Amino acid sequence: MFKTKKKMVGIIGLGVVVMLGIASTYAFLSDQTALIANTFTVGKVGISLAEPAWELAGPEHKIVPGGTLEKDPTLTVKADSEESYVYLELDFSNDLAEFTAYYELDYHADWELIASTPQKKVFAYKETVATSKQGTTLPALFTTISFSEELTSETLSQLTAPQINVKGYAIQAQGIATALAGWQEVSK
Repeated sequence: MFKTKKKMVGIIGLGVVVMLGIASTYAFLSDQTALIANTFTVGKVGISLAEPAWELAGPEHKIVPGGTLEKDPTLTVKADSEESYVYLELDFSNDLAEFTAYYELDYHADWELIASTPQKKVFAYKETVATSKQGTTLPALFTTISFSEELTSETLSQLTAPQINVKGYAIQAQGIATALAGWQEVSK
């Protein structure tokens, strides 16, 4: 019996040694990959709006029959902006909106009218503006306002606060099919 017990202890001991050997072999045969850091950057769209000729002319811009005023709303898409659809919105004061027969704006062909009411007009640049390291200055929406020679003192006296306010917008082009679809997103 003692010999059987001794054999049993020997077999168990041998089994433990074999198990430890197998376990250490599995530990030695393991591997792992190096860490891959997934760093994301955030896209952006940046624009600025200027009217160089309007600002250069000074604070007074008088409407006179047959006269012309320089006004040049110019949109710049800033450097490293995502490819974008861009828009310029014109907001005409109520009294100026009623006198459209007396003035004309010389709209640039690269801009397309996509929405219009008596008080507002929205123009989209005809192409998306690509990403650029330097930024992209687009052609002015228009450069002059020409007034009719048919304006009279009486007509001019009805203009209490004539204004054309201009606002620029931009939206990423990715995921948006058309300029009109982009405007619907921007104007929500």
